[in-house]
Amino acid sequence: MRILTRLGVALAAVTALVATTGGVASAATAGYYVAAKHSSGRVAASSGGDLTWSSSLRTVTISNAYFSVIAGEWGDVSWQGYQGNTEVDSGTWKELDQRGLGGRTVNYKPFTLTADVPGGITNVRITVRDIDHQVVAKVHCYYYMTSC
Repeated sequence: MRILTRLGVALAAVTALVATTGGVASAATAGYYVAAKHSSGRVAASSGGDLTWSSSLRTVTISNAYFSVIAGEWGDVSWQGYQGNTEVDSGTWKELDQRGLGGRTVNYKPFTLTADVPGGITNVRITVRDIDHQVVAKVHCYYYMTSC
């Protein structure tokens, strides 16, 4: 009878552990790529990099990030943190004006989005724009994805 009692207590402890940790994300890294293309399919501006969520989802580190704009174009990129459809970190915005210039790629040092709200940041929206031609490309990366 004692063995059954101990087994029941152990099973209850395991069930409680699973219930309390089930919603916590691992710190897996997701790679992203997004490109604003002309109607011809030519890429005017693009960004890529990696997103790593903390186990609490309260911070997302963007690393290996770059932003490229081809010759003669003007573009921008932004990274914003969301919980569902609600923006919880207004993010970071970068612009490159290559009008009359030969094109450029910028590599960024790692930076972090932070949300001090219950549930944290569940997805990051990366937006790339070709400003002159009003072309917008967006991707939403969720904490459970490995690429987006």
